[in-house]
Amino acid sequence: MTTNETVKLDNVRITAPSPKFLVFSFFIASTLSILIYWGPYFDWYYLWLESTTRDFVVLMLNISGVSSNPSIILFPMIPEYELLGEASLATPGVWIPGSQYENYWIIKACTGMQAGAILASIILVTPIPNKTIQFSSFKQSVIGKQQMFLKVRVIIIFLIVLFLGNVLRIWFELYLVGALNVPFEFAEGELAKPIGFVGTLIFAWLIEKQGVHIIDTFADWLSLFYNSVKKLVLIIFRQNRSVTTT
Repeated sequence: MTTNETVKLDNVRITAPSPKFLVFSFFIASTLSILIYWGPYFDWYYLWLESTTRDFVVLMLNISGVSSNPSIILFPMIPEYELLGEASLATPGVWIPGSQYENYWIIKACTGMQAGAILASIILVTPIPNKTIQFSSFKQSVIGKQQMFLKVRVIIIFLIVLFLGNVLRIWFELYLVGALNVPFEFAEGELAKPIGFVGTLIFAWLIEKQGVHIIDTFADWLSLFYNSVKKLVLIIFRQNRSVTTT
């Protein structure tokens, strides 16, 4: 099979990625996501991101009437956090005197970079449509100079919005804890799930509006997985049927 398949629709050429490309792009995106989020060479970046997030959250809490300061207590290390690289003794925290736990730490998972690493990786492997940037080959639509420039610009915008949105989320959760005495487990747990889901949808919409159709890429992966499983089931069914009839 060729690198890509093309069809005509209303005089507009639409490029459909081949199964070979979809498997390769999924492998690359998965590998990049793991390297970006769990790579030890990014520890300095995540510590800076955690500290910056903490500083903005403390500022917003004080502005909104909740007395808070950077925590001076070292993070109480939990083996599983240390093993997964989620936190260290230097992990920054927020101190809210008189609240439920008083000290609340910003670990790596609190930065939103789990979703950030995944979406950034999908952006990098997603073909840019012809209507956004003209291309002469399918390969160029993925790794062409103009295409990569657009992807890097979109990733930068996405990461900035992710940071701001995450600061607002953490501030809101800690505001509920500090000002309204809402249990931290509810504010950080039950409320975080719908907020995270809606946030992911907004980020995907933002990326799509910039001309990088990551939803198409994700849909192509799901379609390939479904068709592959369907073929495998049919093969097994036919083999079992042939055995029972002989």
